Amino acid sequence: MTEDEKHVLNLLENLGINYKRVKHPPVYTVEEANRLCNLEETGCKNLLLKEKRHGEYYLVIMLDCKRADFKSISKQLQISSLTFASEEELNNLLGLKPGEVSPFGLMNDNNNIVNVIIDNELENSEFVTFHPNVNTSTLILTYEDFEKYLEWSGNRVEKIIV
Repeated sequence: MTEDEKHVLNLLENLGINYKRVKHPPVYTVEEANRLCNLEETGCKNLLLKEKRHGEYYLVIMLDCKRADFKSISKQLQISSLTFASEEELNNLLGLKPGEVSPFGLMNDNNNIVNVIIDNELENSEFVTFHPNVNTSTLILTYEDFEKYLEWSGNRVEKIIV
């Protein structure tokens, strides 16, 4: 277990958040995770995006079966077009590498720079799954506990149709 993962697990325990941890080989896409992990809980796709004009950052968290419609997301947020953040930006903002993108990276966003965008359909899920800042395990937690973590993070959160 890496230090990054231990840090996530310790934080969740300190917040009183229960989770189940599933170890697996490294995965880099949602499709790989679904194939290898065979989890019944709601999988989530996490994308770090950047607004082109003003350089605002958005962590989009959505059902793993959906494709992100950048134009629709931009329109709902009333911002200019979105693009993927670079690997360097991902590392600088959330302390993560490609394949590890997770809302738990927000624990490294000390200045709350990243805005969190939640697919409003996620709140219909009893459980959600995320990497604990490494792509060799997946955590399963209740949606209610996920919201508790987001509140702790202090980042701005908005729910939209993704």
